Amino acid sequence: MEHDAAARKRELREQFRERLAGVQPLWDKAAENLRKLAVYRSATRVLVSLHPSLRQVRLNALFDRKLLLLPTPGLQHGFRLLDGAEIPIAKRAMAVSSRFVDRFGQRLSCRESRPKPIDLVISEVLAVAEDGTCLGDGAGHLDLQVAVLDALGWLAADFQVVVLVDPSQLASTLPVEPHDVAAHWLVSAREILRGSRNAVVSHPIWWDQLDRRTIRRNQALFVLSGK
Repeated sequence: MEHDAAARKRELREQFRERLAGVQPLWDKAAENLRKLAVYRSATRVLVSLHPSLRQVRLNALFDRKLLLLPTPGLQHGFRLLDGAEIPIAKRAMAVSSRFVDRFGQRLSCRESRPKPIDLVISEVLAVAEDGTCLGDGAGHLDLQVAVLDALGWLAADFQVVVLVDPSQLASTLPVEPHDVAAHWLVSAREILRGSRNAVVSHPIWWDQLDRRTIRRNQALFVLSGK
C-alpha cells in the first residue's frame, strides 16, 4: 500500500505541476489573510519555509513581533532565529531573504540550543486535500523539518501546521504515507479552511529512508544520529 501511495504521488506531482503552469497565485493576499487566523495571531514563535511564495509571511512575522525560525536550505546548517526587535525596519525585507538569512539570523546549535517551543509551522505545498493531507515536491522538506524539530524537543505539544495555497492546488483527496505531516489550516487569498487529518502526535525520523550522505550533509540529522 505504501508503494502504491508513493507511485500515485509521483503521478499527481506531474499533474499539479502542469496545472500550476502559468498560474499566478496571490501569495501576498494569502499572507495577509493568514493574519486573520487566531492561531497565527496567538503564536509567538513560528517556523516558516524559505520558499519564495512565503516571503511576505516571513516579513509579516517580523512586523507582527513574532520570533521567526528559518530552516537553512536542506538543513545543512540547521536553523536560524530572527527577532524583528533586533533588525532595523528598513532591513527586514532583506533579512527574510534566503540570500541574507545567515547575516541577520542567530545560529541555533542543534547540540546546545534550547529555544522556546515553536507554536506554528508554516509551509508551502504542491497540492493539499480538503482534510489537510499535503503533497510536496517529493523532497520531504516539511516532513523532515517537523520530525527533526520534534526529535530536538523544539516543538510545542500543541503546535499546528499551516499551508498557504492557491485554489488550483486544492484536491478532494490525496494519497497518504505514514510519515506525512498534515496541515491543520489551509490559507488562500480567498478563504481559510480547517483540515481534519491531524491526529498524529508523534513525528519520528524515518532513518531507514535516509542515506549516509544526506545525514552527513544535514547538521540536525548528523547530531541526532549520534544520540
